[in-house]
Parts: sequence; C-alpha cells; structure tokens
Amino acid sequence: MKRAESSSDPPHPDSSLDLESFNALNIALQKSAGTVLLVTHDHDLIEEVATRIWPFEGGRIEDFKGPYEEYAAYAQEKAS
Repeated sequence: MKRAESSSDPPHPDSSLDLESFNALNIALQKSAGTVLLVTHDHDLIEEVATRIWPFEGGRIEDFKGPYEEYAAYAQEKAS
C-alpha cells in the first residue's frame, strides 16, 4: 500500500491524512492478513491497528507486544 503523490508534491515529513483516507487506511490494515511494517507518528493510527510496537531509542530497537496505550504507559514509566 503506498500513498499516491503527484511528482510536483514536495515530500513533507508531517503530512497527515484526511479523515476519509485515514478511515480507508485503517480498514485496509485491519483486514490485512499479513504483516505490515507501519512507520508513523500518528498515535491514533497506531492505537487502531498496531499489535506490536518497535520503538527506536538510543540506537536500539525494542519489541513491545501490546496495544499503543499500554506502550505509552510503559514508556512514560520507563522515562520516570
């Protein structure tokens, strides 16, 4: 799945999806039977579709199995 962009559209690191596109992506990801590596800062999208979180911190990758809400609580506790 790739977001279509016009060649005249400059890349924008904080571009976001409109509600219709967000919903379509969410449904497609939930229906997917395979594995999808999703790289995003969109916490709402992560909360909707992720079952594992792989945060990159300090040059390391951690494997957190669970929903984003639990990961956020874990990360906050870890930072304290």
